[in-house]
Amino acid sequence: MLVDTKLRLQQFKDVNEHCHNVLTTGSVLVEDGATDGSGLEQPKVSRVWKDDWKVWAAYVASAVEIGAKDTEDPQFCRAATLLAGKLNGGKDGEEHASRNALLAALEFASLCRPHSNLACKEGQDSDNYVSALPAACFTFFEQQGGKSSCYDDLRPYVSQLNTDERKELLGKMTAHCKSKDITSSELSTKDLTNAVREWVTLLKFRFWIEIDDQERLPATEGLNDFVRECLAVYEVSLKVDIDLLVTDMRIGDELLLLVAKALMCKYTASHMQDPLPVKVAIIILEHLLTKSKHNFTALLMLVRLYMIIGAPSCATIEYQRLSIKQIQNDSLSHHVLTRLSTLLPFSVSSAAKMLHPTDMADVGMHVPHNPTDSLEMYDISLRLYKNASRTNPDMINLAFTNGAYGQIKDMVLFEKRVSSSISACQFEIERRRVQRFRGAAVTEGSTTSAGALWDRALNIRTSDNRTFDLFGEDGWHTGCDMGPRVGVQWVQAFLLGETIVATLVAQSQVSSSADAPKGSSSSSSSSSSSSAASGAKPNGDIPAKEHVPHSQRLRGIIESEAGKEFTKVERQVLDIICLMGDIQVESEGGSKSSGKVKLLLTEISKNFQSLRDSLQPPSTGRQMAESSIVGDMSQLSLNDDQVKTLWYGLHQAYMILEVCKYILILCEYLEKSPLVKTLKPQITKSQISEIRNLIGSSWKSIAQMAKDQAKGAVLVTDTDIDAVLSCQGLDMASVAEFVKGTIGRGKVESYMDKIARSRSSTWAAVGGVKVP
Repeated sequence: MLVDTKLRLQQFKDVNEHCHNVLTTGSVLVEDGATDGSGLEQPKVSRVWKDDWKVWAAYVASAVEIGAKDTEDPQFCRAATLLAGKLNGGKDGEEHASRNALLAALEFASLCRPHSNLACKEGQDSDNYVSALPAACFTFFEQQGGKSSCYDDLRPYVSQLNTDERKELLGKMTAHCKSKDITSSELSTKDLTNAVREWVTLLKFRFWIEIDDQERLPATEGLNDFVRECLAVYEVSLKVDIDLLVTDMRIGDELLLLVAKALMCKYTASHMQDPLPVKVAIIILEHLLTKSKHNFTALLMLVRLYMIIGAPSCATIEYQRLSIKQIQNDSLSHHVLTRLSTLLPFSVSSAAKMLHPTDMADVGMHVPHNPTDSLEMYDISLRLYKNASRTNPDMINLAFTNGAYGQIKDMVLFEKRVSSSISACQFEIERRRVQRFRGAAVTEGSTTSAGALWDRALNIRTSDNRTFDLFGEDGWHTGCDMGPRVGVQWVQAFLLGETIVATLVAQSQVSSSADAPKGSSSSSSSSSSSSAASGAKPNGDIPAKEHVPHSQRLRGIIESEAGKEFTKVERQVLDIICLMGDIQVESEGGSKSSGKVKLLLTEISKNFQSLRDSLQPPSTGRQMAESSIVGDMSQLSLNDDQVKTLWYGLHQAYMILEVCKYILILCEYLEKSPLVKTLKPQITKSQISEIRNLIGSSWKSIAQMAKDQAKGAVLVTDTDIDAVLSCQGLDMASVAEFVKGTIGRGKVESYMDKIARSRSSTWAAVGGVKVP
């Protein structure tokens, strides 16, 4: 072990020496001659970029490993002196250090921080001192604050500071920014640009440290002051951005994004009951995109907000402007496709001509012919998973042929990542749901295996490749989530639900002329099929106690901690599916008694009535009492029995219609399955008819409610417009002044009408779901 330690230390010293030579000379001497002297007389020089980050990273890591063993080691002292000099660059007329050199100094301070023997050297007067991490962060901001990358570079290191250190750092940053008068006409364009960028970086850190927090509800006390500063700096940024084209990225875009985030904090703090902040945020983002059409962060945020406000057709139209293709469908498309099957299963015919002109070349391949056609969107996204297993082996063979061996590992890992993606299963589940809503036969929508490895999540480990931190790793986006985040448990639960319903369909299609022994055989076959689907072997190869029925397995997922992935209505629907699975298991049992089946049918009717009665029109903006607002972000839920968010009522209506179709399948199973006919006493037709009548009346009431919502949603009154223009009740006078003065009433009316038309057409489509 001692020998291994010494060898490891020597390896670090060799790496450190090599990297030091590269960073100081910019070259590596490579002997290119034979030992007999027949080679070249001069050594061959391989030029290496002096400021390469990989070299810096290896140099810093090796230096810390050496210093952790001996703080007086010459190589460690040399590295500390070099990096301290980089941080002090730019002072006394010296040349400023590069971004990579400053990042290396930050990384060095960060790696030394956990080591007490290295931390004790912080701030010493000697040349080889270790800079304290807070001081290194501020120095980095001083020298790189005028760069657009500063916030993203600095945030991982600021996150390592404690609360007091963060506040102290923020105070220093604020003093540094206020030392420059950005309203002065004496500043050159370059100096003004750098000063505005420093303010942008400062405000982004202020939002993160003072306002936003993943562990609690966002702070709203100083929100008005924050947005006022953002908009004041935005006015100054217009001088810098004045000559930019609509296709360019503007510095002021970041400031309007911060204002939109602040509005979403207001929305989250209202427990997502008041939609006014969302409407104002949408209008500000629409205004931003008229100035910077390719700001994809603003586009993606706008997509999410349109979904939240209950205008999914607007969301899908804007989504096409992102030009998401290939692997991006795996990592990004969940932002619009998650639960879209219960928000927009039907397309809007008038939207076909609203495709962005530059996307026309990709129509049918990456962009649907109608941007609101969710079925085509799911098909396009699933195409990636279907094609990957076919094309990737060819790409690996091509890499072998061309000698590009370094790419082979990446290709293999890529194929593994794609083939095990949880998004493929989720999108297939939702695609089938859309087909059922559109009237496809249940057998076609539930039992076919067409799809991309869609049922693998039941038996093998899956991977999650989705990206959630596009807007920064901030807690505010909890208010932008469409309910609890879908994960493996959600996928497994609805896969089991699909399997249970598919089994009922298959057994109801068995010839009714079969005699009792054949019915028993059918039951055995069905049980074997269920065993195979759950990973068990048929014919008794595994003891019966190891076979877990699908309904029991599904109930275990719902009741587990991972059950937090479901909205309330999804949980209620899955509870009913569990009871349907119990009926299937009971009818396949050996008792041949219908007593338990009748009790289960009664419980299904009771649960469905409770589910139907819980359907309420979505909230129109009723404020909550302060006492009802929770302070812990983890308790923020969309499953409360209070007034629902605008999108949730739509989601709830479609989920109830989905379970209506499932219960009708159960009725057909009870009427036609030979297994049920062997039960004594038999299930009466009157009991089945009672259930059918309950489903029929429920469908009519949902259709009528949707019709009423469609009529009400299309109406935009002057009062609604005035509420947006004045930001009524939001205590954000600066935002109201910006909306009224910069955007104007005419555009606000246009955006509000756009939202209203989308919400109206979306609710009107609910009546298109036909329940037999």
